[in-house]
Amino acid sequence: MTSRSSSRSRSPLVGVGEIILGCYLVAVVTIAILQHVTGHPTIAEMASSPTLLIQGQWWRLATSGLIIQGPAVPQILAIAVLGGAGIYFGGSWLFWRTAILGHVVGTMVAYGAFSVLWLANHAAANRFLTNPDYGVSLIWCAALGAFASWSWLGSRGELRRPVHPVPAILTGVVMVIVVTYSDPMAAVQHVVAYLVGLAIIATADRSRSLHRQRRPWGRLARGLRGS
Repeated sequence: MTSRSSSRSRSPLVGVGEIILGCYLVAVVTIAILQHVTGHPTIAEMASSPTLLIQGQWWRLATSGLIIQGPAVPQILAIAVLGGAGIYFGGSWLFWRTAILGHVVGTMVAYGAFSVLWLANHAAANRFLTNPDYGVSLIWCAALGAFASWSWLGSRGELRRPVHPVPAILTGVVMVIVVTYSDPMAAVQHVVAYLVGLAIIATADRSRSLHRQRRPWGRLARGLRGS
């Protein structure tokens, strides 16, 4: 009785997380379509940069994560699949904490690193401090790191005894490819976001998260069968 009531009290959170994920993807796709059809909103209106943040435009940390840079379909699918899996296995709060921190921490660490580089060599770092910085890639890089951590550690696994090492290693291969084709600023951001995802899942209480909730549409289907 206690486990049933506990499951019922937690399960709506999964639905909320999935709704937020769906709304996020709809917003990203809608903005991409509007940019293609009307030319607005422009990248300059939504992108971030170290210079713009210094000027106090901190809201760009959020808007920069709504624009697609590079191939659109693979990145949207990556967020949908990894996000859905992350919410199912870890719950809404754990996934969205991973996604948001991956985006914000990845961005700020890279900005800080290139600001330090600017002190040493103005010419080398100047374009990275002023160029528009945007893209959804930090979201799925953080989710990919979380997936790698889940695969390696499982619900109660130890670092030296991987549960599913092959998928975890494949995520590392994907990251190497992504970093290889990224500019220096983006490469730092991608790596940091991936490491944030790894660290959050590795330090989370996975034994209480894994398979703890059922999908909302599963409950709906059972309700329809019962009626």
